[in-house]
Parts: sequence; C-alpha cells; structure tokens
Amino acid sequence: MFSTSLSCYQCFVDTQDTSRLCMGHILTEYNIVNVDSCYRKLDRIFNNDERVIEAGRVGKGYDKQLKEILNAEILPMVEEFDGKLNNDAVYEKRLQTAADNFIAAASKLPRATGCIPPCGYQTADKIYNCITCSYDSCGFPLDCPVKEIKVTENSRSRMWCDVQFHLPNDVEVIWSFAEKVKADQVDQFKEVTAGVDMLYSIPSTSLQHQGTYQCEIYSDSRSIVRLYYYLTERLCVTPSTTGGQDVRLYQWCPVNSVLSNPSNIKVKKKVKVKKKVKVKKKGSFDPLACAKTVASSGGHKEATTTLHARKHKKKN
Repeated sequence: MFSTSLSCYQCFVDTQDTSRLCMGHILTEYNIVNVDSCYRKLDRIFNNDERVIEAGRVGKGYDKQLKEILNAEILPMVEEFDGKLNNDAVYEKRLQTAADNFIAAASKLPRATGCIPPCGYQTADKIYNCITCSYDSCGFPLDCPVKEIKVTENSRSRMWCDVQFHLPNDVEVIWSFAEKVKADQVDQFKEVTAGVDMLYSIPSTSLQHQGTYQCEIYSDSRSIVRLYYYLTERLCVTPSTTGGQDVRLYQWCPVNSVLSNPSNIKVKKKVKVKKKVKVKKKGSFDPLACAKTVASSGGHKEATTTLHARKHKKKN
C-alpha cells in the first residue's frame, strides 16, 4: 500500500483506477500476481521522487492542469492493463515514463508570482503542495532578518512595522523589546505596547533604549510576520586635542560630534619616533663643549679649561 504521505499521483488519480491498473501486476521472480508490489512501485516513483513534488508546486488555480497532465499519462495505461497480466519490468518502465512526462509538462506551468521574500506568512498567491493535496502559503519564515539602526544620543528614532506584501484589514500590532542585545528569539522579548500603530517612535534616544525592537503583526489571532530593529551606537568624529580629528566609537555619539561613514574613514596609526643619540668616539675633542664649560664657569676653572684647550691644539 501507499505510504502515509501523499503525492501528486494520489491527489489526482482515482483509487478505483489505481486498483484496475495494479490488478494484473506479476512479480516475475515468483510468477505470481502481487498487487501490493505494484502499489509500492507507485509509491517509490511518485511519492519518493522530489522532482515530482517540485514539479507540482504551481501557482494558485493551476492544480486542475496538474490533474489533466497526470491523468493523460495514467488513464491510458489503466485501460490497456485492465484485465491483463503484465510483469513488473513492464510496469516499472511505463510508470517511470509517466512520471518523467508529468515532471516535464508540470514544470512548465506558472509558479506562484506574488510571493515577496524574505519573510512573512503570505497567502495572496499560494503554492500547490502535492504532499498535502492543498495550497500552502509562500513558504517563507515568519521572522525577518534583523535590521540595524545606528543612532546618536538625544536624536529621534523611528521604526516602522511595514512589509511589502498585502496585509489583511483587521490586524493587531504588538511591539516588544529585548534590552541591550541583538536578538531574534521570541522568548528574549518583553511586550511594550499593543494596538494598531505601525510606528514606534522614541523622541530622545538614550543608552537605556539600546537593544532590539520586535514588531509582530497578527490577524485573527494568527501571527503573520515578525520584524526586528536593532538600535545601536554610531561611529563619530570628534575634535582632537592636537588640532586634528579623532575617530572614536562612542557608546552613544555626543550631540556636537560629526557622524561619519566608516568606509570613508582612514585611521592613522601613531608611530613612535626614536631620538638619535650621538655617541662620541673615545679620545675625540669638542672645542664647543669646552667653550660652554668656560662660559658656565669662572676663576681658576676657566683658566684650567682654556689652558687644556691650547695644549690640545698644539699637539695636533
């Protein structure tokens, strides 16, 4: 028999036609009629082939064409095999060909075009699912990627709970906050406000506002989408004590600082300059040093230094 999961075959082919199709299936190894083996073959070819499932993921309203395509492959076999015996090799070849033809034709049908990535439960343009024999949403996660917002101290911060896809008329908006962290896990947030307001505004941003804000939209008590905004500090340029500009990353930028684009900032490394020290060679004479000694001394010390200089000059 078929597995618990469905397939495009079971969605569109009547069970009575399947019984007629498999009634003459012969298991060649034992030369006996084995209907269960035929069902397992159908299950393997149609249920367990991801290509069949993917080909059936058509846009809204095109499930009727899927049924027409598959029945055009299966029903002629039903009429041909009904009341006759055929070995398993014949079944294998004919059923695989039917599956391949279905994949080729179904893949050409329009896909869902109204799905807008990357997130949200979108039902405006559903996708057919052969596993459930019904239409699903666009298949995106509820959680949108975290959007980072850089702010300055005392500035106004605004966050919009806005999406690109169509929303129902009766929505409820819940804003929550996770303090100090960049988060996207639901259990990390505490509810701040609930209502219909799509805008969350902070008139004067300060350190206590740093963290992640979550906006969740509901309709008929069902969550449709969750958006995340991470409020963080901004890179600033402040006047340097040496007359230039210093690039620093403040917890919150001071009001009088200049906001900077990090990609345009060139940070110069401070290079320590080593002072050159002149080392006098042993036995060398420096007249200037002697003169300084004379100038800074008086009396006997001055006469002795001058005499020493003259003697040195005569030797040379």
